[in-house]
Amino acid sequence: MKHQAVVGCHFLLNGNSVGLGCKSKNWMNAMKLCSDIAPDKPVSVIKNWIWMNIKMDELNLIKKPEYLIWSADVIWDYQESTSVRSQLFTRLHKNYIFEAEDAFYVLVGSGRLQDMQIPF
Repeated sequence: MKHQAVVGCHFLLNGNSVGLGCKSKNWMNAMKLCSDIAPDKPVSVIKNWIWMNIKMDELNLIKKPEYLIWSADVIWDYQESTSVRSQLFTRLHKNYIFEAEDAFYVLVGSGRLQDMQIPF
């Protein structure tokens, strides 16, 4: 999948820091792009975000990687929340728009890639 290569490349080059986010001054343009892609899907704009790679234990292997985004540094949110956590990842647009099942998340600046182990 295309998104795996992008995230993997940044992870290998930057360790836990992932420089996928757009520049601070470009987030309004990114919101417009989200509206062009899916006009009825809500948008949140976040910085200091964490891209979580959900890892299952060996007894419950999944066929594709699962990702979430989380941030307590919200620039703009459709629900006026002070922190956000996405539903599961569906695709990445322009390397800085994380589309999840529930909304778009515009990533601003650098964030972190973190594994999250889910035991069963």
